[in-house]
Amino acid sequence: MRPETGVLRYLAMENDERVWPVSAIVQTARSLGVPAITDAFHHGLNPGGLTLREALDLSLPTWELRRARPKVHLSSQDPHKQAGAHAYSVDLGDWYALLDALDGREADVMVEAKGKEQVSWLLLSGSSNFPGR
Repeated sequence: MRPETGVLRYLAMENDERVWPVSAIVQTARSLGVPAITDAFHHGLNPGGLTLREALDLSLPTWELRRARPKVHLSSQDPHKQAGAHAYSVDLGDWYALLDALDGREADVMVEAKGKEQVSWLLLSGSSNFPGR
């Protein structure tokens, strides 16, 4: 086995908010034999013509290669910064939009927010009393 091939078992690809929509990273991930992560916030800024549900339809099955539970990323826009800047917390509407797009499919949701410990608990409890809002 070539050394770089061994690295691929630790690699996953993620869409971004400017250049790489989910469709492109899924195609590249499949060619490398690695899974693809849909970042819901980035997808909202760079949807590549797909709904969030359609993006998940493409990315979630790529995790079958590793026989692992799919991963998705969740964050929200900081209203006081430029487009693409992560907020301290997560907007409850973004959480429900992701749950709706998952449509009952299982996935590990990675919260990308400075206050992620508080936010994670609040999301699971369904509270709208978020810190920093």
